[in-house]
Amino acid sequence: MQEEQIFFVQNYQIPSDETDLEKRYPIEYKTEYIDDNAEDILKIILEGFDAWNKGINGYNVWVTNNYDSTANSSSLDEKDRTRDEYIKEMEEP
Repeated sequence: MQEEQIFFVQNYQIPSDETDLEKRYPIEYKTEYIDDNAEDILKIILEGFDAWNKGINGYNVWVTNNYDSTANSSSLDEKDRTRDEYIKEMEEP
């Protein structure tokens, strides 16, 4: 079972002509929605996946549109970054 799931993930081809993001990025085990905000959160997550898969410039536009300039993020290196620092780092080769 686990090998089948790994094979699926490794070989999944994102359908370029699909406009429905829930079909474009299928969710195998979807949690039942608890409140009205869950639908909005799912939409933002799917739009983020879509922006990421279109390239760094599109993703950075998505980050700018969805995160306040004072937002901080951290990663495995445990370095806090502002939104703009994050975008700058993502653009560097």
